[in-house]
Amino acid sequence: MRKAMVLVGLLVAGCSSFDRVATSSLTPTTTEGGYCYYTYEAPAAPGYELNNEAAERTRMEWLEKWLADNGHHGDYEVLDRQFVKSHSGLLSSDPCGTIYYTVRVPVASP
Repeated sequence: MRKAMVLVGLLVAGCSSFDRVATSSLTPTTTEGGYCYYTYEAPAAPGYELNNEAAERTRMEWLEKWLADNGHHGDYEVLDRQFVKSHSGLLSSDPCGTIYYTVRVPVASP
């Protein structure tokens, strides 16, 4: 039983990592005044509902990983969060779509 629980935990963790790459992205927009600005896109969908605290925490963890992958470690600021609905969920009334975040980070030191 214990081995099964460890396996399930690994599979769930693996799904979250796959979901980050498959469903979210980080796009640079501009650099000015000592800051880099990005648009971060992440899903609002079953498992990652729009107004769910755990889902938002996961989206922020993904953002931090994207930033670290691109040389930014530490401080960042979400300046804006906009939701664009694509449809309602099949099994619930929760809206599905994409959340667009405007993110500002200090320019990484060389």
